[in-house]
Amino acid sequence: MSHRKFSAPRHGSMGFYPKKRSRRHRGKVKAFPKDDASKPVHLTAFIGYKAGMTHVVREPDRPGSKINKKEIVEAVTIIETPPMTAVVAFYKNWYKCKKKAFTKSSKKWQDELGRKSIEKDFKKMIRYCSVIRVIAHTQMKLLKQRQKKAHIMEIQVNGGSIEDKERDTKVSPLVGTQRSCRVRLTRVCVRSLVLEHGIPQEFHSLWRVLGQKGYHHRTEMNKKIYRIGQGIHTKDGKVIKNNASTEYDLSEKSITPMGGFPLTMEKLTMTSS
Repeated sequence: MSHRKFSAPRHGSMGFYPKKRSRRHRGKVKAFPKDDASKPVHLTAFIGYKAGMTHVVREPDRPGSKINKKEIVEAVTIIETPPMTAVVAFYKNWYKCKKKAFTKSSKKWQDELGRKSIEKDFKKMIRYCSVIRVIAHTQMKLLKQRQKKAHIMEIQVNGGSIEDKERDTKVSPLVGTQRSCRVRLTRVCVRSLVLEHGIPQEFHSLWRVLGQKGYHHRTEMNKKIYRIGQGIHTKDGKVIKNNASTEYDLSEKSITPMGGFPLTMEKLTMTSS
């Protein structure tokens, strides 16, 4: 450019980068929060499945706003969170592999010497490890979906001592109500028509040019969790459907619509995008 002799700030929004479709559906956790031994043992991440949407009537606490202390209707998303199970080892069947991984090592811990070796490994973890992470998978058999293959994820275990970080967990001790969280997912982002790189010179800057729209990896910040509760479940031989009553509405009702998504696991109710 003849009119630019030195440098100039960049043009265009970085919010559209990378301008290509995501290669994987599930989001990836780039960093886990720092461990705090004063808190109880908990997982720092959890995998949930969107079951559906509904709406809530609430009074926002926003001093100075016109809607302060007034009832408003907000859309919320219901996420189904079945309990996750930690697996001992993870193995991927590579091309031309013999698929014999862990066939002999699984028999190692069946006798007394094998059990002693496990205790020895645990003592080494207590002595040397500063961060404990588990490879956990979801239980697809508890979901009413066609998919059978579980989703596997490495999750860091925070809270408590190293000795306490050995158990199955649910989503209840992980998150609390009326707090914010982050959601990592692929979504179709609404973007304007932006000129991409490599446009020929004969194109005018005001003409519409096709570009990639949507299905990028995005992290949605500040999602408030309104409630954590059970779906339709059985307790003492009775089917309990009263899981949508609140302090202001004590009528017995279910959050599951008639003929809608039958929730059987714990569920989260959070703000929608």
